[in-house]
Amino acid sequence: MSFNFFNQLASKKTLNGQSVCQLIRIRLQSEHGVYPEISASKHRVNIRFLLADVEQGKSGLVNADIPFELTCCTI
Repeated sequence: MSFNFFNQLASKKTLNGQSVCQLIRIRLQSEHGVYPEISASKHRVNIRFLLADVEQGKSGLVNADIPFELTCCTI
């Protein structure tokens, strides 16, 4: 099952209790220069995006909308 989102600092998705989600896939465009930080439990997934600043060696929370696709998979 796939969902399309626009990140608004952090995105939350409550999972359907009837389906099993064993693997989470996040798909986004590389030109945004961000990477996801994911926290998940049995019923909820929280995602926020951080800047991938290789030159500075630091990352910071993105303060913009990032379009992405979330897919919950079963193995």
